Amino acid sequence: MKADPGTEAAVMDVLTQCFESFICKDLDGLLVCFAPDTDVVLMGAGTDDKYIGWDAIKDVFERAFEQFDHATYKIGWHRVSSEGSVAWVAADIVFDLYHKGHNEGEQMRLTGVLVLEKKADRWFIVQSHDVLPTPGHAGNNRWSGRR
Repeated sequence: MKADPGTEAAVMDVLTQCFESFICKDLDGLLVCFAPDTDVVLMGAGTDDKYIGWDAIKDVFERAFEQFDHATYKIGWHRVSSEGSVAWVAADIVFDLYHKGHNEGEQMRLTGVLVLEKKADRWFIVQSHDVLPTPGHAGNNRWSGRR
């Protein structure tokens, strides 16, 4: 079910804040996008890219911040759907990541599930799964923090 314009705008605001905070290496700004629940989940393409709970998500973002000097992003095609207090989004995101003067750009496809915190009338990410759309991808997701 396609989200109404207000819901779509609110969901996209959360995604924008999430990505803006990521490229600015603003951990606090990034974490407020995620639900403060013990079962919040972030998954990547690798077999061991599964992070459950705030501590695990905080750790993976801290490791990811170490892997680039600065970055830019662009949200391309996206689709936001919702039903009641649950929304889900699919989007093409292009990152340009710079490390030691080299552009290590990546294209990522993102899917996520967001939920409305009714007492605060605010959307929070409760589950996210992102993948790199590379044919034959072996599961070495740059966000995993592996070196």
